[in-house]
Amino acid sequence: MSFEYWFLLPISILISTVAMAAGVEGATFFAPMFILALGLPADIAIGTGLITEIFGFASGVSAYARRRLIDYRFGKQLLWVTLPLALVGA
Repeated sequence: MSFEYWFLLPISILISTVAMAAGVEGATFFAPMFILALGLPADIAIGTGLITEIFGFASGVSAYARRRLIDYRFGKQLLWVTLPLALVGA
């Protein structure tokens, strides 16, 4: 195991905390970090930032599901609108 990028863990925790407190998606902060700290190309850094969001979203969904705070019926109604529009937009 290489500890070459050890400094990214505390930075990532800080970025995640700021993103959650501000209500902004973490990829907004992670993409520049990936570009500046790791030297990734912009398209790869943005994609990687979005993939890291999956972990944050999954933790939020599981916490809300455990507390029974998700309105699944309303979510199903929203899917009828958002899925076709997302396909049109893509």
